[in-house]
Amino acid sequence: MWSESALGFLVAGMLLLCILLVVFSAITLVVRVRTTRRARHWSMLEDRWEPAVLEALDGARTPASVRSLVRERDALLFVEYVTRFARRVRGMERDRLAEMVAPWLPRLAQRLTHRDEATRARAVQTISLLADGGFAGRLVRALDDRSQLVAMAAARALARPERTEFAPQLLRRLPRFAHWRPSFVSAMLTEMGPDAVPELLAAFADPEKPAEVRATLADALNALNVLEAADIAAGLLGPQRNRDLVAAALRLLRNLGRHEHVAAVRALLTSQDDMVRSGAIAAFGALASPAELELLVPALADPSHWAALEAARALRSLRNGAELRALAKRGGDHPHAIIAAEVLAEST
Repeated sequence: MWSESALGFLVAGMLLLCILLVVFSAITLVVRVRTTRRARHWSMLEDRWEPAVLEALDGARTPASVRSLVRERDALLFVEYVTRFARRVRGMERDRLAEMVAPWLPRLAQRLTHRDEATRARAVQTISLLADGGFAGRLVRALDDRSQLVAMAAARALARPERTEFAPQLLRRLPRFAHWRPSFVSAMLTEMGPDAVPELLAAFADPEKPAEVRATLADALNALNVLEAADIAAGLLGPQRNRDLVAAALRLLRNLGRHEHVAAVRALLTSQDDMVRSGAIAAFGALASPAELELLVPALADPSHWAALEAARALRSLRNGAELRALAKRGGDHPHAIIAAEVLAEST
């Protein structure tokens, strides 16, 4: 038999669960109503703004006349709406969009100190798209934001050809982005264009810069085809160097090096590191004379697939590919025979 006290606890528990169910249901209903109302409001605003914005982009009406359709309470929503167009247009059309939202950008800039990092990051992106140089100082300060997301948004905003005067500030903060994908960071630096080359070269040559940063700079200079970077890269080759930096230097030398750099590359053909050895073989194949390419014949039997592949590609032109054809004929008798056959097929 249940005691009266146990029965009382059970009833109280069930009542509490019912109350909680009612409360959670009410909260869900309120949230849904608010979301629906917000969606309807947003849809209404889009219907009002879209024709005017499109007409302004075509030059059929002035940006000021579009602003007259925006209530102050919806101003930042309008800025957000215009940002969608700004991501897809350039030149005069983007200038028209910037003029539409110019009076409200100072209010948007206040969000750069918002407690939510996503809000700060969106503010950085919007300002970078729609503001002129007057907000550049705030973007520089955002490089030191406590959030990596916000700092990277600011870095991407500043890594532009029209903002190369901020390259020194950006390059000083590169160690902050050491954990980002190197190819992403180097591509960002490349976007600064030729005017930023002196700053990139100086940073690449700076021995005080972390190896990971210099490796990223090497890839950016490689993409920009900066021939002066080859001498610096050759000086970075050595068994005691950071492997990522050496690999990046070898990639640069493969594309931009000269024959005088062959000696530095040759020293790494027997490196114990597969990645370094593969990069050295590739660079040596691009820079060495036909007579020197004979040194790569033993590399056709390299235990590393990538090293053997690079050797095969380098030897494709030696004696009209005689070594590769001989290796391909061996078939299963040689572990890299299939590589030789593939490389020969690439040239046909």
